[in-house]
Amino acid sequence: MAKYMEVKEDVMCEIGDTTPVAVICPVDGTIKEEQIDRCIAPIVQALNVANIVTAESCCGHGRPGVIFMADGRELEIKPRHWKEERSDR
Repeated sequence: MAKYMEVKEDVMCEIGDTTPVAVICPVDGTIKEEQIDRCIAPIVQALNVANIVTAESCCGHGRPGVIFMADGRELEIKPRHWKEERSDR
């Protein structure tokens, strides 16, 4: 099983910068090691440790990303610098 990781900076990782994380397989419940974007790996790992099964994830690499849970919920990931255009202005 993968060890807990530490994120060094408040920066989204580059495409291909992944680290192995032990996750729960949504199909059969087994534990598998998957490559997860390094900057969100601690979040994905914590969700799986809490028995919240993740299905897919991408940090967005500088743009908003998402972690999809097997039950249909989504966790949106945004860099701190991200500013959304609001339609109510």
